Amino acid sequence: MTDMPRRLARAAADLPVGEVVFDARYGLTGILTRLDGPVAYISRPTGFDWCTRRSRVRPASEEERRRYDALIEMHEAQVRFIEASAAVR
Repeated sequence: MTDMPRRLARAAADLPVGEVVFDARYGLTGILTRLDGPVAYISRPTGFDWCTRRSRVRPASEEERRRYDALIEMHEAQVRFIEASAAVR
């Protein structure tokens, strides 16, 4: 038997607010916005916010960070398109 859950819990305790994290429960990457006891609050650039157990959160891998950065770029492009479309009307 490994001590994997203990290591994950220890890693979650060391996460700084503002860090890009991966939530194992939802399979999503986001920014850690707040820690409140056993609860971690996470946000995505699309405005989707959620909370999960702190023990289910870990620092994002390099690949997960790249995907998160791509999500930011895509969301910003969509916002620019919507704003440009509204200005034409």
